[in-house]
Amino acid sequence: MHCSRLFLPTLKGDQPRLTPWTGMMVRAGMIRFAGDGDCYVLPAGRRVFDNIGCLFQTAFSRLGAHELLFHGHDAFALLLQEIKSYKMLPFAVQRRKISTTPVRRPSFGLAFAQHRLCLEMTAVAESTSDIGQIESTLREYIHSLLSDLGICSSLVSASPGEEQWMLVLPYDKGDTDWYECNGCGQKALDWCVQVARDDMPVKTETSELKRLYTPGASTMAILCEQVGIPLEATLKTMVYVREDGMPVLAMVRGDREVDVRRLTSAAGGSCRAATQAEIEEITGAPCGFAGPCNLPHKALLVLDSALAHASGLVAGANEADYHLGGLVPGRDFIPDVISTIRKATPQDRCVCGCTMTSHRGFGLITGSRFILTGMKVQGRSGTLQELPALSVSVDVNRVVEATARFALDERGFNWPKSVAPFRCAVIAVTVREASVLEQASKIYADLQRAGLHTLLDDRDVGLGAKMADSDLLGIPIRMLVGPQGLQHGYVEMACRTGGEREQVKLSEAVDLVLKKVQPDIQTI
Repeated sequence: MHCSRLFLPTLKGDQPRLTPWTGMMVRAGMIRFAGDGDCYVLPAGRRVFDNIGCLFQTAFSRLGAHELLFHGHDAFALLLQEIKSYKMLPFAVQRRKISTTPVRRPSFGLAFAQHRLCLEMTAVAESTSDIGQIESTLREYIHSLLSDLGICSSLVSASPGEEQWMLVLPYDKGDTDWYECNGCGQKALDWCVQVARDDMPVKTETSELKRLYTPGASTMAILCEQVGIPLEATLKTMVYVREDGMPVLAMVRGDREVDVRRLTSAAGGSCRAATQAEIEEITGAPCGFAGPCNLPHKALLVLDSALAHASGLVAGANEADYHLGGLVPGRDFIPDVISTIRKATPQDRCVCGCTMTSHRGFGLITGSRFILTGMKVQGRSGTLQELPALSVSVDVNRVVEATARFALDERGFNWPKSVAPFRCAVIAVTVREASVLEQASKIYADLQRAGLHTLLDDRDVGLGAKMADSDLLGIPIRMLVGPQGLQHGYVEMACRTGGEREQVKLSEAVDLVLKKVQPDIQTI
């Protein structure tokens, strides 16, 4: 690519609102952001995206995944109809797609862009052990690949049964929270981490159920102040509506919050928060006075496991300006479901009894194992059987941002050679002397023919600007072709790492570049 023909709108100065590495990609003319936080990838950035995507596509191909162009899961189901027998297994396909994630407010960064490039692989096999072997092998490939990119990620469970997993990059401004046990080493997302039951009976002077007059106590803080009890002695009742219209009352300790994902699992269906009008209809009382007793309508009562043996609680009476004191679950109301529905906190302990450490980051790669229902193939025994499957999704935007984070230095990017937008930059020191531009063009053409992505900087600008842009883009090898060197039959070569210049004979320049770059290009 000739630099004079490349759309490379480099900038000067730091970019506000952006992380240093994302801001540097903007400065390097690789990406731009719209006002809504969406990301536009420019030609130089597209090369980085393509190089990283190619690494993962090669990893998928090593597992036999066929690269196809299709949209939607229905198309994949159509492909599976071609599988009639176990003799055609394992079978895997991969595809590229743009994932759309609407955001309520602009979040500027590759990892949070509304439209993100994703690579997906789906595989089916004859048995769960076969699909497990595919998953294990793929994880090894991905671990090696991320290590080559300089990314240190954590493998965490993304479902209670560990059928789903996620590779997460630690980052304090990320959108994913997970916990790590300091004892058994459990790593899981916040909503599915296995925590101790944490029974905490509340001691009170009496456990008799009594009606308390609490005028205007529509919040937990006002209630505690009026009754003179700690927040831990209250039962917080949150009203939800299940996807089939069934009201759901989620009950947790007053100092805890409901995790909707845990509640969805416990309630047997997707749940959404009820509107104010729905709350008043379901409970017969204004917001802030909901409780599990004296409900005017049937509702599913879901109690957090930490309250299974509690007593003497204070909860809403489903009546304006009144609460109930001395409440005992199991005596005064019978919960339909007892499950862990509270959000995990650093104060929780693991099921093994050890403390846990909370982390934040953003997910790079997700995977899940499942059984394909509704489709059966002939097994070895001659009977029809359902197929176990594996689905893996790589968020290329996030992998690019993670790679940029670790490749950043004071001059720009020091990309891994397999990721850099160009492997080598051939810089014509001056384009006003025909011999210099002619020789630079010859070296460029030889490198291109050898299969090396090369940038020929033939712009009529100062040498300092050319070298700065080369460093900014993170091109691993830079070759300077100048009039003084040509008089003595040599060119000047420097690596992005180290930056030491060396004089190289013209006849040896191309071979030396290929020797330095090619061994470092990783193909999985």
